[in-house]
Amino acid sequence: MAVVGVGVLAPTEARVSAEIVDWAGDPLRLELQPLASNGANLAIGPRRPICLAPCDERLSLGRYTISAVREDGSELASSLVTLTGDARLLAHVVDNSGVRTGVWIGVGIAVGVGAVLTGVGAVGVAENPYDITGLVLTAVGVPMILLSLSAGFALGFEPDGLEVALAPLAPLASSATP
Repeated sequence: MAVVGVGVLAPTEARVSAEIVDWAGDPLRLELQPLASNGANLAIGPRRPICLAPCDERLSLGRYTISAVREDGSELASSLVTLTGDARLLAHVVDNSGVRTGVWIGVGIAVGVGAVLTGVGAVGVAENPYDITGLVLTAVGVPMILLSLSAGFALGFEPDGLEVALAPLAPLASSATP
């Protein structure tokens, strides 16, 4: 507890009930990295494990980077949170692996179709330089390859995310009996 005023103590720790919601994958561990700012400087503390969610912990008040970490220690995603009191921490992992896979499958198909169009068009132009069909196929195939590769590099590396919500936590019931 820290002294706030004459005879008034403010808490320096909070009880946190952490849970990862809507996650069907391997168990995830929650890790915290404290962040402290004194004006222009940002001090970043060491990252430390909290628990294998779901769990209840006591943490110092302040700003943190919270991370969802796989069993092998690789970070899945992280988010910033500010802990101001007892809270229920709900972490939702946004898994974009399906988006990444779909984008690269689409890119592969589009590049394949573009290569076939370009090849057929190039053969037609080689046989007859005035072949309009060959010119059109080549004019469609080459941009199709370039645009699909550009879209793949723009969308195909979409990272996973972590959405964190903090809700006030109800006080613990008193265990004293009358």
